[in-house]
Amino acid sequence: MKIAVVGSGISGLGASYYLGKRHHVDLYESDTRIGGHTHTHKIQLEEEINVDSGFIVFNDLNYPNLIQFFNELGVDTADTDMSFSVSSKNNSWSSNEFKKLSTFLKPAKLIFLKNIIKFNHAAKQNIAGISFREWLENKNLKKEFVNDYVLPMAAAIWSTPMDKIGEYPVESMLAFLKNHGLLKLIKRPQWHFVKNGSASYIDAIIETSNINNVFTGESPIINKSNQQWRLKTSNHELDYDQVVIATHINDVPKLLANYKDFSFMSDFSYNTNKTILHTDESFMPVRKKLWSSWNSFKYDDYEYVTYWMNNLQNIKSKTNLFVTIGNFPQIQTQKIIKVMQYEHPLFDFTSQEVKDKVSELQGLDNLYFTGAYQGYGFHEDGLTSALNVVRMIDHAI
Repeated sequence: MKIAVVGSGISGLGASYYLGKRHHVDLYESDTRIGGHTHTHKIQLEEEINVDSGFIVFNDLNYPNLIQFFNELGVDTADTDMSFSVSSKNNSWSSNEFKKLSTFLKPAKLIFLKNIIKFNHAAKQNIAGISFREWLENKNLKKEFVNDYVLPMAAAIWSTPMDKIGEYPVESMLAFLKNHGLLKLIKRPQWHFVKNGSASYIDAIIETSNINNVFTGESPIINKSNQQWRLKTSNHELDYDQVVIATHINDVPKLLANYKDFSFMSDFSYNTNKTILHTDESFMPVRKKLWSSWNSFKYDDYEYVTYWMNNLQNIKSKTNLFVTIGNFPQIQTQKIIKVMQYEHPLFDFTSQEVKDKVSELQGLDNLYFTGAYQGYGFHEDGLTSALNVVRMIDHAI
């Protein structure tokens, strides 16, 4: 069977890889680079270094499909540190502080820890139908604690502004925090990174898979032609038995405008984030002992996260490398290495309604939809969604 996969993020790549074992598969990508949020940069310091700026880490508890995928591809991984710090106008702290006994001799830190324990206990309950913000307000948690711990942590996870993260359905938010061990003080999951950059798994897919063609640089015009699908670019016009759409869900209405009205998918919102790979240490905590892998900042009108890539990817260099994402001040031009822009899904109640409608459309007219938006928005969700589509297609034959 001949199948077209449109979109080359983890969902499109995963679908293409597994479908290619039994079918003729062509992969379409509107960008000149395949991979979506899997984005590795080769930079020259003391030696050539591969550093990531999109997908960076995964853990051994919540990413079973991705781990199996990497094992099958022969991708090398290593353990990483997931320390976290927050710097705001009135407070600053790092998870590294709580590894030292001296921290527990400070009354303010003990109160902070007590509030964390209170939050973790409350978050283990089952509740639905309200937003995360409403739930926080109902729990009467101290405003300072919510602003300096809860919201920065959640916002950093989803690369979403704090005022928007509160709109997430509380049921999904608390389930995620619980499933990922974030409501524990100890025995949290071990996190890992891909050696030599996450794009090395893309290289492995291209080298070992049976993807027949990879078309980049153009978004295809998609039409239904009799019993087949016709995809047209400026260079190709090809017919397929099945089509898998692996783009952001809000891109679908434009892609399928000649087929049906999918305008409801535009209601699923994404947050556009400016992202810069750089060497400017002023975007890290003022006190170096607070430097962590993830560093959240909120002051004045700025709100951003800086990833310390040397720590996250075990980069042995005298030069510290950072990825900063969000709304941040100007970075010194001479310290900028690469400027990117990524879109991250916003999971409010409207988005959930769109997801439910999409699930009802799977397979109609041999058309399928896959993407990380069908889960929590992460790599495991994208691959799991792709595997579900692969099973549906193979089962329908």
